[in-house]
Amino acid sequence: MVLDLAISLGGIAFLVGLILWLFPSGAAALTKEAAAERLAFDEPDFTPQDWAIDAAGRGGLGIDAHEAALIRRNGADLATRRVRTNKLNASNEGAVLILSLDDPTFPPLRLTLASNGAAADWCRRLSA
Repeated sequence: MVLDLAISLGGIAFLVGLILWLFPSGAAALTKEAAAERLAFDEPDFTPQDWAIDAAGRGGLGIDAHEAALIRRNGADLATRRVRTNKLNASNEGAVLILSLDDPTFPPLRLTLASNGAAADWCRRLSA
């Protein structure tokens, strides 16, 4: 009975290891170039003029005169949402810019920026 349990657990451990080896889950950090490339694919008629990218590469924000695009890591892929800037709720906690939509399928995006001032500047820009 103990031998059967050991064989079963060994088989499960082997299969889990094989899956992790074949399908690594580590996603590369989001860069401005990757965000721009994905946004060009998802929204070909939108070209951001300015960017805010999270220091850890978890997400980003691209804006033009009247619209914004939120980009976030979603597993090994990226998820994007394009919204009018007046529909975007922006706040900051120190150097963290918090962006939220009235969309339950896109949870709030927290971008850690270079400084407290940078996050506050983005809040002012998005609130204007």
